[in-house]
Amino acid sequence: YAHAVDIYEQYLARYPDGEASDRVRQRLAGLQTASKGPRDEIRMTTDNVNEITSYGTLSQRYRRNTAETDDAGDITNLSQFYTFIDLTTLQSTARFDHHYQVTADHIYDFIDSDDDSEFRFIETYYELSHRKTGTSGRFGRQQIRIGGLLKRFDGVSAVYQYTPEMRLNFLAGFPVDIDNKSSINDHKTFYGFTFETGTFVEYWDMKLFYFDQEVDGLTDRNSIGTEVRYFDKRTSVFGMIDYDVFYKEVNVLQLNANTLLDIGTTVYLNSFIRKSPLLATSNALIGQQESTIEELKEVLNIEQIYQLARDRTANSKTVTFGGSQPLSERFQATADITLSQVDATVTSGGVLATESTGTNYFFSTQLVGDNLLLKRDTGVLGLRYYSTAPSDTISLIANTRFPITRNWRINPRLQYDIRNFSDGRSQKRLRALLRTDYRYLNKARFDFEVGYDATQTDEANTGQSLANNNLFFMLGYRWDF
Repeated sequence: YAHAVDIYEQYLARYPDGEASDRVRQRLAGLQTASKGPRDEIRMTTDNVNEITSYGTLSQRYRRNTAETDDAGDITNLSQFYTFIDLTTLQSTARFDHHYQVTADHIYDFIDSDDDSEFRFIETYYELSHRKTGTSGRFGRQQIRIGGLLKRFDGVSAVYQYTPEMRLNFLAGFPVDIDNKSSINDHKTFYGFTFETGTFVEYWDMKLFYFDQEVDGLTDRNSIGTEVRYFDKRTSVFGMIDYDVFYKEVNVLQLNANTLLDIGTTVYLNSFIRKSPLLATSNALIGQQESTIEELKEVLNIEQIYQLARDRTANSKTVTFGGSQPLSERFQATADITLSQVDATVTSGGVLATESTGTNYFFSTQLVGDNLLLKRDTGVLGLRYYSTAPSDTISLIANTRFPITRNWRINPRLQYDIRNFSDGRSQKRLRALLRTDYRYLNKARFDFEVGYDATQTDEANTGQSLANNNLFFMLGYRWDF
């Protein structure tokens, strides 16, 4: 679970409006809704302590991909060394807790080290908490979840604990955009409030939020909303609405539900309606030569800028329905279907319109078995079908994971894709992948991955075939200290 959440949040941080961002948000929301129980009460203590504890994680990995095509020969299109460091120091005294946090990563690109190598502060902050009341303050680069979306910012946040069940959060500062790796974004400022309750009426908890953001002196976003969560032994429900007061539009509307039936069947529903990208005045810069709203104000009036922001923002809808059913002690079947659509945008400001994607369909089913050949092994047979405007794709997947020893596991995977494009082209791809990891003394893990893609594309008009093969591997480790 934790690894999956980490992968999904990393993807959304790097590609917030990517082609698969809505489906990734659905998966992430489903995991969080299904696994998270009622909010715990804040523990209050006055014990006389004075101790310092430090711990952290260091991980590094190298990735390489070499492509071979009929017309271009061998090309190394990826050669990167990735480093991630997470350091935490906690100091407890009789009255206060001190929290020092540094989380950062670095990518070194061997192909173009000048342009593509980057260092990024993910989180770097100091937090002071009063042990008796639970009230706290934090300063630095930090992250908070507002309106169901994970936001990072440079600034301050403070928590006032009314009771063990209720607290008020205040935050203000400078939002961190994708290009703010290690600098402060002085074009945007914001402040906001959140009010959180602990569990009430036995199964419910709630959060109210208000968020006001400016960009170069203009309103960027001004949203108000609520999150409500229900959780009991069988059912969990999460609902959220984010309404922009300035633009008078719903930015995000979300509902996730998961329930366990008497026959052992688990069913879930995830629905997600949002603006894509989220409606904000800074969207007016999409497709423009100007890089800041301040520059855009020199050629357009304020109302024109606000209208451009609306024009560049589309409506997006995604719904997923799925479930799982135990077939026996060793086997389980799962299936889900997702429907998604992104509406069209209009031509304006020299930027061409984008067409609606139409309704895209994604169907997936799996047969999962445990303890098939070895104790604690897992085998998966999967079938996927994707139907989108550009193409239809069928994927057959065989995936297994089994232990060699107590600390050493291997994970072979085979996938075969058949893709038919709307322009008549067809494509077949075979991917073979082998992953393995070894854990040492519960402190270190070593990972290795090697794979091979063989792709053949057949042209409809000429009858020619183009082969494209990729050899890729990853080598890395993670050390917890």
